[in-house]
Amino acid sequence: MLGLYYRIWTDCIRRGKSQPANTGTWKTGSLVLMTTSMSMNLLLFFAILERHILHTNFYKFEIPGISNYINNILNLIFLFVLPCFLVNLLLIFRNSRYKILLKKYPYYNGKLFITYFIISLLLPVVLLWAAIVFNKINF
Repeated sequence: MLGLYYRIWTDCIRRGKSQPANTGTWKTGSLVLMTTSMSMNLLLFFAILERHILHTNFYKFEIPGISNYINNILNLIFLFVLPCFLVNLLLIFRNSRYKILLKKYPYYNGKLFITYFIISLLLPVVLLWAAIVFNKINF
């Protein structure tokens, strides 16, 4: 599984580095795109786990005295975005590990990364749409 993670990352990095407009910003851009994708996947996983398997909300925290809106934003940042960001930072950019990975894994012309990114962003929308349709039909 980690091999696929590294393949997607190297594809993302090579694609980012190949774009002339990304000369000085490919690290930041790659990190933001991969963190966004992974955060969406983690959010979807916990939404399914909490609502349909365990039937309880266990993966959240509330700070008393702060509005529900701010609590939701803090939950999103600290429970979904920050863990993905730190994993990516440690596994890819610590000690310039990406340089070793770029030598080890092939380049798929950005297709592997784009596929992962699009699926990560569209899957929650498709599942939500399917749930709405099937609930109206009573399957």
